Amino acid sequence: MEQREHPRKSVDHPVRLVHGGRVVAIARAVNLSATGIGIEYANPDFEYGQVVEVDFYKTGYPRGISCCLHARVVHAGQGQMGLVFTDDDSTQTLAHEKFPVAE
Repeated sequence: MEQREHPRKSVDHPVRLVHGGRVVAIARAVNLSATGIGIEYANPDFEYGQVVEVDFYKTGYPRGISCCLHARVVHAGQGQMGLVFTDDDSTQTLAHEKFPVAE
C-alpha cells in the first residue's frame, strides 16, 4: 500500500510527461500534494521506480508558462499513475504557486 506524506487535493490540469528529453505523452493531473501527483493517462507504460519529468504547462500569450518537476513512478496501471516528486522543496513550492490546487 502506498504511504503518502501529505493529503492530495483534486486538480484538473494538463501535463506533459517527458522522458529521455522528449515529450512522450500528454496526460491529466487529477490530484496533487507537496510530495506527489496522481495522473490519468491512457497508456501508463512506465515502470515502478522510473524517473520522468512532469511538465505543468499553461498556454497563453505571448509564451505561456511551464514548470518541469522530476518524479519517480510509485504505481502505474489501469489508466492511472502515482508519482512522488524527487526535486527539492523550493521547486515543489514553485509548482504550487503557479498552479494552486482547488480547495
